[in-house]
Amino acid sequence: PAIGPITARRSRFCSSGSNHVSDTPRPGLGGSETVLIAEDEQNVRGLASEVLRGYGYRVLAVANGAEAVQMVEERGEPINLLLTDVVMPGLNGKALAERLRALQPGMRGIFMSGYADETIGTRGVLEAGMAFLQKPFAPEDLAAKVREVLAASAAPHAILRSEEHTSELQ
Repeated sequence: PAIGPITARRSRFCSSGSNHVSDTPRPGLGGSETVLIAEDEQNVRGLASEVLRGYGYRVLAVANGAEAVQMVEERGEPINLLLTDVVMPGLNGKALAERLRALQPGMRGIFMSGYADETIGTRGVLEAGMAFLQKPFAPEDLAAKVREVLAASAAPHAILRSEEHTSELQ
């Protein structure tokens, strides 16, 4: 399936100097899992949704943490992955991940931010080994990170961790 007309928006959201985006997703990065995107910037949320749908994922997209919690509470089916911005009005990414872990302990997660990984780490938002995607990102980088986290069986790649690691997130 084609990713669609994201070429024109690539320069704003993607770090690569090239403005060319292949219409054919790179093999091995797709899936059929359900991904919940919580991102307050509409353009980023739309691009991420479009890219992941192009790779075959079922995508649910919301503008903030409160909407994400409501969606998970009302939805009867499991959500496999949370892709969340770190800094959002109201419920931030860290608090959202903690709330959703309580509702769906098997949900994996990825934080994304325009702030550097090191900056977020020094402020106590991320700990070593947590999945992080730096904005701006290339569509294939997003798909690759999603696939990596979903395929990982070890907890270090998951933001939504088991009970023994909960205190590390607080």
